[in-house]
Amino acid sequence: GLLITGGQRFLQVLEGPDAAVLAAYARIQADPRHFACVLLSCRKVEARAFGEWAMGHQAGSDRSGPEDVGTVVARLVEPLSDKTLRAQFTGFAELHARAA
Repeated sequence: GLLITGGQRFLQVLEGPDAAVLAAYARIQADPRHFACVLLSCRKVEARAFGEWAMGHQAGSDRSGPEDVGTVVARLVEPLSDKTLRAQFTGFAELHARAA
């Protein structure tokens, strides 16, 4: 999967067998450090969107400039063929930019 952080916002894609993904999401929801969890999509896919990654992580900066969240997200989602997944990450970056 992939984890993008921006300030206090996190966007994560979990990929794998159904039981493992649902168990990981349940642990995230049960963790008291996490609040307002929102499940954007839960679906079967033909192939993993993030190839052979065990977990990719990129922390976005809170400042504008070459390493702001939008720039980081654009670079990370560029190779994705899934337009919906790409839009979800891009929307996250736009929301973070407006809130900053």
